[in-house]
Amino acid sequence: MTKKRIKEMQNDYELKSMHSMLSGQEVERERIAQDLHDSLGGLLSTVKLQFDALQNKVHGLERVDGYKLVDKLIDEACQEVRNISNNMQPTALAKLGLEAAIDDLANRFQGENYPEIVIQLYGMDFQMESTNRLMIYRIIQELLINALKHANAKEILVQITKQEDEIIILVEDDGIGYEKGQVKKGMGTSNIESRVRFLKGILQVDSGKDKGTSVLINIPHLK
Repeated sequence: MTKKRIKEMQNDYELKSMHSMLSGQEVERERIAQDLHDSLGGLLSTVKLQFDALQNKVHGLERVDGYKLVDKLIDEACQEVRNISNNMQPTALAKLGLEAAIDDLANRFQGENYPEIVIQLYGMDFQMESTNRLMIYRIIQELLINALKHANAKEILVQITKQEDEIIILVEDDGIGYEKGQVKKGMGTSNIESRVRFLKGILQVDSGKDKGTSVLINIPHLK
């Protein structure tokens, strides 16, 4: 058996192993999202209904110290469960497509506590297999959340461009950046790299202290 054939078999095995790992992750995400929605989400909705009903039964309850705070915290808990469930199982992706799902993802981080998120999508009116579509969505999701957590940026740009022979993903921010070797790889970074390899893409990261961070991914044309 030639070295080339051995290398091809190794690559094929790694690809199948990666596919199994990523598929397993998605199955688990879907299970947890469903549990959150059906169990905890349903319980919190019941608590909210019962709490609102108390206001109608007990005159002047809204003037009791802490009432408004508790009411606000219940609303925030309900919204947080919905956000977590949507992050784990992006329903907009299956129903409306990649563009709408990315817009929906960005819209969850709107407000004075978040940087401005600019979405630019070019040439995305083409069909793509659901697995590849999900991989790209997860890559964008991980990169965006990493920037929101660590960059301390005022603006984050998410750009996807479909050219004739490749898809180009660019996510960059004007945040604090970091020097090479100063940041340890976490689960999010490993997931990004795994998904880029799965799509046979090339990942490039450019950052520097106080210079922001730019992540460029080139992926061969997907079907």
